Amino acid sequence: MRETNGITVRVMLLVYVLVGSMIIANVQTTNGPLDNNVEISNVRMMRPSDLTPHDPIGIESDEGFSLNPGWTGSGTVSDPYVLDGYNISLPVRISNTRAYFVIRNCEISYDTEYPQGEVALSNVTNGVFEDSVVKTDMTSVFQVNNTAFRNVTFVRGGIAAYDSHDISVENSTFNKPPFAISAFGVSNWTLDHNMISDSWSGVSIHRSINCSFSFNNITNAPFDVADNDLSTFSFEGNIINGKPLGYFTDTFSLDIDTDEYGQVIVYNCFDVKISGGTKTSATPVISIVDSYDIEISNVWIYDSRKGVFLLNAPRVNIHDNIFQQSYVGIRASSSPDLKISGNNFTENMVNIQADFSSCQIIDNTFLQTIDQGVTLYSCIDSFISRNSFITHNPLVSSGAFSAIQLIAGINITIQENLINCSFESGLEIRSVTNSTISSNIISRTNHGIYIVFSEYYLVQNNTIHNNTIGMWLYFLNSSLVIENMVYYNDIGILLDGPTTNIRLYSNWITLNNESDAIDNGDDNYWDDGVDTGNFWGNYTGPGPYLVPGSAESVDHYPQRSDIDGDGISDADEIELGRDPLIPEPTLSVITLIVGAAVIGVIVVVVIVLRSRFKAS
Repeated sequence: MRETNGITVRVMLLVYVLVGSMIIANVQTTNGPLDNNVEISNVRMMRPSDLTPHDPIGIESDEGFSLNPGWTGSGTVSDPYVLDGYNISLPVRISNTRAYFVIRNCEISYDTEYPQGEVALSNVTNGVFEDSVVKTDMTSVFQVNNTAFRNVTFVRGGIAAYDSHDISVENSTFNKPPFAISAFGVSNWTLDHNMISDSWSGVSIHRSINCSFSFNNITNAPFDVADNDLSTFSFEGNIINGKPLGYFTDTFSLDIDTDEYGQVIVYNCFDVKISGGTKTSATPVISIVDSYDIEISNVWIYDSRKGVFLLNAPRVNIHDNIFQQSYVGIRASSSPDLKISGNNFTENMVNIQADFSSCQIIDNTFLQTIDQGVTLYSCIDSFISRNSFITHNPLVSSGAFSAIQLIAGINITIQENLINCSFESGLEIRSVTNSTISSNIISRTNHGIYIVFSEYYLVQNNTIHNNTIGMWLYFLNSSLVIENMVYYNDIGILLDGPTTNIRLYSNWITLNNESDAIDNGDDNYWDDGVDTGNFWGNYTGPGPYLVPGSAESVDHYPQRSDIDGDGISDADEIELGRDPLIPEPTLSVITLIVGAAVIGVIVVVVIVLRSRFKAS
């Protein structure tokens, strides 16, 4: 049973490292002079031939130390159990102990018979690892207290901790691990004089209190700590990518130049202007926590796990910045009155993620998005307008997620956006009520507009073309769909599932490959109930138009579609081999062209005659 529990703990920690470290947070700082050359004590590098081989270690109680070969001492604070000078094969598992112990001058690594393994501490108090090398996928720390790692070199994997307290990591080196230190729900941690480089996750600490960071040197690795009670944190002399970490707290009316810092954290401040210009790649570059009235402009964020992070930050204005080749451009949580405008997002995995906020996302350009454009979760009173989403990227040719994704919100307006991209959906909307979608142009997606489990919508004056399904409404209720142009899709409009009480009229639904419309819902209305229906590409008249689908819906006032307005129906133009989107010249137009040509000829003749008359 103990082994099963240990496996469960390790799986939990591994899931946290790979997933939990990607949730919110950010940053680091300094008060006073900084030492740009933070010195890290050299770890004693021993050769395996100088060490005594030792089998894997499995200790499940204090008594286990005396039963395990190589340990000396009695386990007291003045005479701890000590394992010194060994080449220890993985795994190393110590649990349910309170005795004092020290592992010193050792190399802990896998051998050819056990190519993978871990160091796992569970329910342990009073341990020390020092002057050693740990070559393991992960050192897991679960419910561990009063334990230290001093002058340790971690190779391959770092420390993953949960619910552990009074832990210190000092003078240690983390070189190219997937993660260096990943912790959740910890307290009283000290990170001092460590060197961390080339790590995808770096330092990631969340939902924790009373942590101290001093004189650490972090290069090409995230320092993600903002999702905590920063009033209990302290920062001193840390270096991020060769520059000091800027930590600003309890002040107002600041001007911060990001070019001077490797990373910026603003906590409990207001009226702050942040700007820069030089390309920067920390993670996150800027963190704003429990602060308001913040302006971020003219910053170039490149190759960052998380460019800008906002938590409890009302009235932030992010404008005229560049977000390029980053994992997440902007991540915001519980930040009302957020305005994001005039920014350029290029080749990011995710451009904007916001939850429990109200947002204005206006006049931005999103180019070559890899995965997700804009995602709003549980946001209210938000406005997404005049943005361009352009993606012609082979990495997303099979369909990424959505240009704009809304989940569980109220009163959202999406209007005048251009979406031309290889996304799964142009607009993906789930469980959002009382919203408006108007005057957007959407093409080259699998689903131009996809709305599910929602109600009370106005969908008006959108142009939706060259998608697999132009508009897919699933479990949508009590909404109005009017004045849209839906053409050159495989299926124009699909009402599916228990979609009910949708009224659709004055829509141009034409030239779709498989079907202009399909209604598999219940009690939907394809006209205004008075005298206006829709313009259908395959309607030949006279009489009502039967909409395909199990609902057997009827448009009582249909009209033939003439999408280019030249007086010839779309169906007739196709039969004549003409493009229904290009108006045929009218008689008046032809007359003008011929008249202009005749006048031109007359003018030329007059000029020639005059020149001959003068010559004679």
